Amino acid sequence: MATRGKKTECPDDGLDPAAPAGDAAFSPGVPEPPGPPEAPGPPWPRARAKKGPETSAAGNGGFCVYLGPSILGVIGSGTVYNSDKAATLDGLAPAVGKYPLIASLIVPGAELPKSRIDVKQAGSLLHANYSRLAGIIKNK
Repeated sequence: MATRGKKTECPDDGLDPAAPAGDAAFSPGVPEPPGPPEAPGPPWPRARAKKGPETSAAGNGGFCVYLGPSILGVIGSGTVYNSDKAATLDGLAPAVGKYPLIASLIVPGAELPKSRIDVKQAGSLLHANYSRLAGIIKNK
């Protein structure tokens, strides 16, 4: 018989009295149901990118940078091109035709550190070409 209003103590059998009856997780001897299936990984191993310097056939680091002044609608200062100097100049033929000094201000990646210093140093060829091109742009 059940008594109302009185709490009766049960022996500690490891079961949670608050758990609903018939809960498989708390039933002794019943295996736990499997969890949700894991998401499958890719069917092939991911290839890792090779680390190391990129070099082109010319050995110039595989990229070029324009160190001249920005020319609205033509070229921006500091633009990086992912090709050697010859291929970059071929792609910029219309701009170089209009402003030939652009060609002298495109430097290969291997020469970039020294060229960034030279373009700011008075008396260097890069500085002279930068100043000339900036003057041409200002006068237009």
